[in-house]
Amino acid sequence: MREGVVGAEEDVVGAEEDVAGAERGQVEDGSEAITAEDDAELWRLERARQGWAELRDATRAARERKRARHLWLDDGDDPADDGDAPGRDGANLQGGHDGPADDDGDLARTRRWRMTASEATTWGALAAVLTALPAALDVQLRQDAGMRLVEFRALAWLATAPRQAAQLAVLAEALAISQSHVSRVVGRLEQRGWLRRVADLDDGRGMRAELTATGLDAVRGAAPEHLREVRRLVVGGLPTADLAQLEQTSRRILEAVRPGYCLRLPY
Repeated sequence: MREGVVGAEEDVVGAEEDVAGAERGQVEDGSEAITAEDDAELWRLERARQGWAELRDATRAARERKRARHLWLDDGDDPADDGDAPGRDGANLQGGHDGPADDDGDLARTRRWRMTASEATTWGALAAVLTALPAALDVQLRQDAGMRLVEFRALAWLATAPRQAAQLAVLAEALAISQSHVSRVVGRLEQRGWLRRVADLDDGRGMRAELTATGLDAVRGAAPEHLREVRRLVVGGLPTADLAQLEQTSRRILEAVRPGYCLRLPY
């Protein structure tokens, strides 16, 4: 495709030079100025030049997209590979690189973190879910229950905890948020009377969050609509085999992220 664009550009440039030469010849011979036909031809050539410039820019953009894709993908597993020679459009898993490689070790290290096409598409889909799903559930809870997703998770986790209480550090770990974040969440819930902070008798320097009766009523009231939304967005339309596969895959990822984490029902 690149060769075709270059060749077309050369044809247009050559035609423009011919017309320019004709203009110079007319001036030197003392002939009349450019005729209407010549003017129309110049206009046509200008339109053609603009069209090929747009095509050239589109080709360059496609090449840049491929260059970016090669930063992640293994060329050997990329079905969209258009056959360009390795190294022409940037680094790739086969060791191609723009210009001479200064350090073969850098290329070897690069090869280790790149993905195959199937890995990249799977990760892209999962990353999108990790962004979009919590946002959608947060919107539902704000609208239906007047609470945020992280607040609902805190209340639901405490509702299933022993004595419906836990150290703030334990709650932060369970919610996968920082100590400062869990303090802000607990503060908001405490203001609404949904939980209270008390001194931890097992650790005089720490604090515990205890779910109140009002907080238990709040999470029980929010749960039905929230679970209905979870069913609609995630599990409701999946056959049993897909549910089992989703659970198995989720547990495997969780074990890699948080080894030994004790998974329990959230509600």
